[in-house]
Amino acid sequence: FVRHQVTGIQSSPGSHTVTCANGESFSSKLLLNASGPWCHRLNEMVGVELPMKLAPVRVQIASRDRPAEVTGEIPVFASTADQIYARPEANGTQLIAGSTALEDETEEIEDPDNFDADASLEFRERTMHKLHHRLPMKSRGSVHGYAALYAVNIGDRHPIIDAMGPKGYFVANGFSGHGFKLGPAMGALIARMMTG
Repeated sequence: FVRHQVTGIQSSPGSHTVTCANGESFSSKLLLNASGPWCHRLNEMVGVELPMKLAPVRVQIASRDRPAEVTGEIPVFASTADQIYARPEANGTQLIAGSTALEDETEEIEDPDNFDADASLEFRERTMHKLHHRLPMKSRGSVHGYAALYAVNIGDRHPIIDAMGPKGYFVANGFSGHGFKLGPAMGALIARMMTG
């Protein structure tokens, strides 16, 4: 699977031709926009305006090597008291943690191709401090992290899934970080919706 930037969509009822930056194009009777933070670009190409505000939002995670004193199996967990989630990574040799706090999911980004992909020092330190309350480990070792984007439905944090605009054009936008969990079921339901 190779990703290419979409540079144009020519749509008429029941026919959509997509042109990519590498010069390739393809046509289809059905077209689904499930492009996450880039959803507005594609919707604009076919003249679709979503009924609720969606925005690319920067979110961060922190990671560190698993300390020797943390032994045994570690489940994926979320702590509502600390507003974090965490899980093992890299076959259990690392720990990653992220935030469930609303204030950590409000940094709207203008251009999804241009944003700070590093986790801030403040976020890394704060998140690891919370993780240390849940796992018996000392505060030593390097803490790394990165940032990525969610496409967030600012109105209610739920995705917009529907047929919109020209016949045969569908949207599945604004999963607000839930897409990886909802993906298998939503993919099956959207395929049924699109094919009748």
